[in-house]
Amino acid sequence: MVKYTRHTTLFVSDQDRALNFYEKLGLEKHDDVNGPFGRWLTVAPPGDRHEILLWPGTP
Repeated sequence: MVKYTRHTTLFVSDQDRALNFYEKLGLEKHDDVNGPFGRWLTVAPPGDRHEILLWPGTP
C-alpha cells in the first residue's frame, strides 16, 4: 500500500528560472546536486516531505 509519494517531476526549460519562480511562490529548495545524469533540483513547501523535481527537457 502506498502511503505517500516522494517526488513529482516537472519538465522545465531552465532550472534556475524555474527555481526562482517557485521560491517566489514560497517553496524551498531541498536538493541541488550535479550528478552523472544531470542536475537533481527539488523544491517543496516548507515542512512538507513531498518534493517537486525540476527536470530539464520535455516529457
